[in-house]
Amino acid sequence: MANGQALKRKHDLFLCSSLDVKAVFHCGVISLKFPEAPTVKSACGFFTELLPRCGEIPPVGQVVHENGKMLLQAVLEGVGGQASRNLMDQLAEILFALNKHCFSYLSIWIKEVMQQDGFPSARVTPEQKEIFSQQILRERVNKRRVKDMVKEFTLLCRGLHGTEYTADY
Repeated sequence: MANGQALKRKHDLFLCSSLDVKAVFHCGVISLKFPEAPTVKSACGFFTELLPRCGEIPPVGQVVHENGKMLLQAVLEGVGGQASRNLMDQLAEILFALNKHCFSYLSIWIKEVMQQDGFPSARVTPEQKEIFSQQILRERVNKRRVKDMVKEFTLLCRGLHGTEYTADY
């Protein structure tokens, strides 16, 4: 996904009338689910560059409004155990960007996706999911804290919280 780098250098790329922004967005979401870490990292980079442009590029704003819940679900599936633990910082950056640039949508989407039984992991209780959701929604300034929250939650989702195995994590 070189689109993240392209978007960083030439943000009006998404103003091109022949570009199918929705298709590019969907490719990014699918790429978040790939088993290869470099692909997932590139997809994360793409979204962390794309999301801040929601307000300034109308086609991007519309696609995020219509498909952002799907992005959030893919990110939380990764946090829930589908992605390697060494990708949590990158996934946290997408959550941070959603929170910072799409807060009103995120506050609705996160409630909806977290209400699903067994999502993002059968190991977390509804109370733990609610606490995580509220912590994420409260933190719109400090990216490091969001990364720490995501790391803590992924350990809960994987049943590794408090184990010696994760003492250095």
